[in-house]
Amino acid sequence: MLVFAAFFEELFKGVNVMQIRPAEIGDVPKLREFEQGVIATERPLALNLKPDPINYYDLEGMITSEQFALLVGEEGGELIACGYGRLDKSAAHFQSDLNVYLGFMFVTPDNRGQGLSSLIMDALSIWMYSCNQLTASSSRDCA
Repeated sequence: MLVFAAFFEELFKGVNVMQIRPAEIGDVPKLREFEQGVIATERPLALNLKPDPINYYDLEGMITSEQFALLVGEEGGELIACGYGRLDKSAAHFQSDLNVYLGFMFVTPDNRGQGLSSLIMDALSIWMYSCNQLTASSSRDCA
């Protein structure tokens, strides 16, 4: 993950936009707030959810897992966006052995409408290709 972090630091160096980096354990409290925002949005549409408090994600596990890239966007030292990519084994009818699922796309209300989720997805796409996903490599040493 260090090579991945250094790549994004260099990619966005000097750019006056949201900085994207891999999530760290210290980010979990803010990510829990983001998660509750997702749950609050989905609750009216998902009548089968248990009453609050609930959690969707094992954030600590996602941060440390070889199968996930949980990214955060920060501006001025404050987290304002997040999203993850998860490497999954593909169904037998797909050409590649692996695919990437994207999820937990969240942007704080004050920062919406600026294309920040697109930037997170672009960064996750780079991670996907860095893992050689299209040739079905299961190695994440590249990330």
